[in-house]
Amino acid sequence: MKASAPLRQREGERRLASKSMSLLLLPLLILSGISLAMSLAPTAQATNGVVKDMTFLLHSVNATETAKPLPGGGSTLTYFDTTLDFNDVNVSVLVEGTQKVLQWFLVPELAGDFGVEGFTLRIWSNSSTAASSNAQVTVEIYELNETSSTLVHSENFGSETFPVTPSLTNWNATLALPHTFLAGSSIELRMTVNPGALQGVWFHYDTPQVNSRVSLSGPDSLDVAGIPTLDSDRNGSLRFDPDAANKTVYIQARVTDPLGGYDIRWVNLTLISPFASILLDNASMARVSGTPLSYESVFEVEWNYTGQPTGQYTVQVWALDNNGHNHYYFFQQFDFADYPDIATSTFFVGGLPAYVNLQAVDSTGVPLLGARVALVSGGFTVDEKTTDSEGMVNLTMTKGTFEFQAFWESIQVGSVVQNVQSNVSASDPLIVVTQVYYPIFQAETAGGVALPGASLLFVHPNGDTLGPHKTNESGQVDLNQVPVGTYALSASWRGIDVFSGSVEVTDNSVITFGTAVYELTVTTESGAGERLAGVFVAVTDSTGLVFDAGITGADGTAVLLLPEGSYTIQSRYVTTHMGSLYDSGVMSTSVELSSSTSIAVTFSDFPPFLTNTLVFLFGLVYAATIAALVVAFLFLRRKKARGKAFSAGEES
Repeated sequence: MKASAPLRQREGERRLASKSMSLLLLPLLILSGISLAMSLAPTAQATNGVVKDMTFLLHSVNATETAKPLPGGGSTLTYFDTTLDFNDVNVSVLVEGTQKVLQWFLVPELAGDFGVEGFTLRIWSNSSTAASSNAQVTVEIYELNETSSTLVHSENFGSETFPVTPSLTNWNATLALPHTFLAGSSIELRMTVNPGALQGVWFHYDTPQVNSRVSLSGPDSLDVAGIPTLDSDRNGSLRFDPDAANKTVYIQARVTDPLGGYDIRWVNLTLISPFASILLDNASMARVSGTPLSYESVFEVEWNYTGQPTGQYTVQVWALDNNGHNHYYFFQQFDFADYPDIATSTFFVGGLPAYVNLQAVDSTGVPLLGARVALVSGGFTVDEKTTDSEGMVNLTMTKGTFEFQAFWESIQVGSVVQNVQSNVSASDPLIVVTQVYYPIFQAETAGGVALPGASLLFVHPNGDTLGPHKTNESGQVDLNQVPVGTYALSASWRGIDVFSGSVEVTDNSVITFGTAVYELTVTTESGAGERLAGVFVAVTDSTGLVFDAGITGADGTAVLLLPEGSYTIQSRYVTTHMGSLYDSGVMSTSVELSSSTSIAVTFSDFPPFLTNTLVFLFGLVYAATIAALVVAFLFLRRKKARGKAFSAGEES
């Protein structure tokens, strides 16, 4: 631990937290990280090039330390780095009445190029008076090299209000253009504070409690640059003799860090055998070269392959910098975010490897894009890759017999056993014809009639849900490139579940399934037993919802489709008969439907009686008219005859 600095006291140092609290907090945080370092497997992967916040803690040297060196022969008492090397007590700086500049420099100088796109400055601060204080704040970023200091960005944040109670104040900005600080340079953080008259502000940093810091966002960070393997004589090799007298292998990790070797926190290694067993599980690697200031450091693990099988071994290296460690433990986020870097490599024990180009195609010969192909030996997966747009993968292995398993949508759909003794080229690949099909699902009524408009929902053999898919006019749904297996299937029609079960997909055929949709045949008859065409028939449920409707044909029937249930048949016949309008009104008939059935509806008052028809009335009127005319005619004739007789009598 550092002791408090008299220099800082002369600048206005005061204590905001007890020394005992600071002393207790830091060891607990650091020890918690050390105790978990060997037990935590990497849970995230990030690579150099991913933009992220690189956070640096603000520090000050104490009375027993020397000033920190800067490029060009200069030095500084105030600096920032990624360590938790805090002072025992807070460093507190008072800015009161007049303008003051606070400076911190990146120490040590950069080991590699370091790109920056923006910054966030977080400093614990508070008003030095009994009320809040205001101050103008400007933050500048400079690049300092051996010969000059160059302004990279300046941001004027205007007037800031600082409360009486200490709080963490944030200032952030995005650089007008991303800037790359070159290896060998330092980054200067310059903060200009100009309080108003009778105004004052305290700034505090350099303890775990007042953890003031600056975050520089950019793409450059720790990187696992290579994983070389060396034999017992420390000669580099990817193949190791199973009969060698000394079966020692040195597995190394070349780790680069633009901030320097001091920033590399952990480098761990996992070694996996050809049969997928873990031989070294997240083992800590020892640093064998590199310094706290160097760009590259080399870490190493020694391993002996005595008694181990021949084949391909997989090495996974997981490296973490101080930012990842601090993010997890010090800032208590309990994840490593984007800070770890993971790299994978392989080497062989035994003969020179061979490669096999494999093509996975579906049942019709179409290449499968995105199929997973696993290389299996002795029941263990040695390697696996994903097919490209041509259905191709290239797998490397030692010579011997292997099973090539193909998986589509997490379901195994093909397998080929091959004795590999030589390379298999891409021009003549090993072809795996998979059980990936194009099934057609045919929905039918209970009577075997196609059911259009049904909604089909599938549960894939891998548990995923497919659909819903609507059946076409032929009652069909096509699925493309689906794997062999059992599919759960449910169907609904007009909002009612009409099928639930499972179907087997084993080829490209039509899979027919019957639904609980039944045919209700309604036959309409007259009172005389004659079939009636043109009768409107509708079927409703208990809520009055019309499920289906139709008009009887020439044979007097209408066939309606209905799911199982209780219904009311409503029939109405409107026509003309012998010149009279006939309207039956709505006739209701109840029916319980659990299978296809027929029901007769009789309009007993049709045809109406002859005397109730217009034809009869017209006939009656016509007959009466004719009778009246006949009577009139006879009357006139008789009258005329009498007239003639009277005239004859007078003449005589």
